[in-house]
Amino acid sequence: MILRKDMKKTTILMSLTILVLSIKAQTISGNVYDEGGEPIAYASVSLIQSGDSTLMTGTTTGTDGHFEMQGKKEATILRVSYLGYSTQYLNPDSAMHVVMKEEGLTVDDVVVTGHRPIYKMEGSTLKASVQGSLLSKLGNADDVLEQLPFITKNDGNYSIIGRGTPLIYINNRLVRNNDELRAIRSQDIKSVDIELTPSSRYSAEVGAVIKIATLRLLGDGFGGQFASRLEQNALPQYVNNASLNYRRKGFDLIVTGTYGIVGKRQHQRDHYMFLYDHKPFRITEEGILETKGMQQLIASSEANYIFSDKHQIGIRYSFDKKLRRKANSVFNGNVEEGDDSSIFSICSTERTSDKGKNLVNAYCKNELFKSWQLNLDVTWMKSSSSLIHNNNESNSGYEFSVDSKSEAKSELWALRIWNTHKMQRGMLEWGSEVSKTRNSQDYLMENADIAEFIPSSENVSRQKALTLFADLSYKLGAFHTSMSLRYEHVDLLYEADGHRLDNVSRIYDRLFPSVSVSYSSNSTHFNLSYRTIVSRPTYFELRNTVQYNSSFAAQKGNPNLHPTYMHRLALTLSHRDLYVDLSYNIQKDVRLFTAYLLAARPMVMADYTNHDMNTYQATVYYSPTVRFWKPAFTASVFGQQLHLQGKSYNGIGFFYNWNNFLTLPKQWTIIVALSGNTNNTNQTIRQHASYKADTSVRKTMGNWQLTLGANDIFNTYREQWEYDINGVHFDKWDNHHSQSIYVRAIYTFNPAKTRYRGGTSGKNELERL
Repeated sequence: MILRKDMKKTTILMSLTILVLSIKAQTISGNVYDEGGEPIAYASVSLIQSGDSTLMTGTTTGTDGHFEMQGKKEATILRVSYLGYSTQYLNPDSAMHVVMKEEGLTVDDVVVTGHRPIYKMEGSTLKASVQGSLLSKLGNADDVLEQLPFITKNDGNYSIIGRGTPLIYINNRLVRNNDELRAIRSQDIKSVDIELTPSSRYSAEVGAVIKIATLRLLGDGFGGQFASRLEQNALPQYVNNASLNYRRKGFDLIVTGTYGIVGKRQHQRDHYMFLYDHKPFRITEEGILETKGMQQLIASSEANYIFSDKHQIGIRYSFDKKLRRKANSVFNGNVEEGDDSSIFSICSTERTSDKGKNLVNAYCKNELFKSWQLNLDVTWMKSSSSLIHNNNESNSGYEFSVDSKSEAKSELWALRIWNTHKMQRGMLEWGSEVSKTRNSQDYLMENADIAEFIPSSENVSRQKALTLFADLSYKLGAFHTSMSLRYEHVDLLYEADGHRLDNVSRIYDRLFPSVSVSYSSNSTHFNLSYRTIVSRPTYFELRNTVQYNSSFAAQKGNPNLHPTYMHRLALTLSHRDLYVDLSYNIQKDVRLFTAYLLAARPMVMADYTNHDMNTYQATVYYSPTVRFWKPAFTASVFGQQLHLQGKSYNGIGFFYNWNNFLTLPKQWTIIVALSGNTNNTNQTIRQHASYKADTSVRKTMGNWQLTLGANDIFNTYREQWEYDINGVHFDKWDNHHSQSIYVRAIYTFNPAKTRYRGGTSGKNELERL
């Protein structure tokens, strides 16, 4: 009986104790961000006593920057710390919004460690942590991107496997010229995010987004970078770049300039076969296409002022002009018409007269309330260029010339306004964008005989567009969900030779939904996403003009082209260093290359047409870290389902890439890459197998970075493809002389990362122009 009473008293006492502790224990939670509004993962969050700094409890932020723990709010201090940022000491509360201030770092502060994971999936975004990893020793941002999963590079342009050309941002500023990437040292990069399913804040034409975040460096006062690259293939070429910056507290001024002279040579062989007037024709031509001394100037300046963490403004101006471009080609060949044959020669010259492209962008960022942000971005662009084409042809002693001229003028206005609301476990964004575009293209054919079937013409396109978008992302435990909806209204007015074409002038109203669901558990990640994407024809593709190439080949535009709509279903899986990406795409009104014979003469006219098709893709990426060696293996299978005019163009192709980079003592780095593809079918084109190998050696010495490299070492890359359409068979063989050796030198002093945040408005219209 006594024992029962004691047990009862003990139980009551324990219950009262637990009740008191539960009353005193409170939930302390919040989100940790950097000054740019990006969440900081794995930041250390500790609760300490205010009197003696005794540690009471602690945790780390998740990949979304969120933290949560139980503890007392009275007489305690919340300490938040992360490498490269000033430690924050705050009064603990619930639903906190912590902004970390970056500390100045020097190059010697970066410690390379090859043991922690470099890549991690969060939702549909692949995050690469560059700071303190082997990637930080590569050279520059351009080198880093080439090593990341699912990214390929061809002729200076990036692509995401299965998703096309991405938008690239540096510290939330849109990159308009990929040369900017070479100006950022890899040791100055904090992280790179690859958004495989972009939200509705981006245009429905965007298949993927790359975001580069850099470290904050000691940059008050003057700083800058000078870079020079000299390359020798068939012809010499060099590019010089200079960037100067001045920073004083919240004010930034950056001026950059790029000047280059480029030389290219192609050895090309074309072969046509078709029936005309019941006679077989075989046309073979071979020759050299050469561009010598093409000069280009790119200059820009930007000013940025940060009033506080909540208010920021900036403006940027850029100018892009081809100072000189002259391309010469000499081709010889023969024409077999039935049993007859003749010899011909073509000497062609193209001259570009470019008045340049002027672009102005301005932005404003304001935090109106706690966790609420209003952003405004405006863009204006104007450009003008012309191309003069002179052909001198000879066929069996008969000589004639064909002169033509093309002119293009464009102007764009775009305004974008959006709001961002950061919640405890997610984020809500909504906004609008309006744009107004005018594009004119004139074509003058000066040869009267040719003008009978390729006449002079002109067209003007005027487009107005309105976009509304909303995006909600939310995280609950191991699950991460995002939902987006975008509405686009496009009003296109099209005039040809002074008359409105009602069948071409159209109004488009369309909704673009997307959804993404993810699950993460330790080192395993799963993401399933659906997105609707549009690809609108460029204004060049919509032209009503014809480009004369020779007496037996020409190419025209098609004003009747419709936009391509794609429904993409994608599945991404990852486990430690292994990543798998699968996708299936249902495409409506794909713009396909086609060709046909003119009725008036044996001339092949190349054209574009709309047709439905489906595509699929499977990619595997594996990149372990073996001490100072990091290999990266990519294997991708892609295929299509296409039936056109009673013919099947179904096919499967295989792409592979093996990158290796080794970090050696004394700041030496070696990179070796092997890439290639098997025979495959791309829309109506059948491409032949090809491969190439590249290598480079880099050395860092204080402020200097030197690189010696070689492209296409074994001189194996060739462009080879063929088509068989409407009774016309064509095959092409082209040696681009891509085998080359280059040297690059970069000198950097007192660098400062740009804090400019503008450049989002009108991006896709600029691409179409």
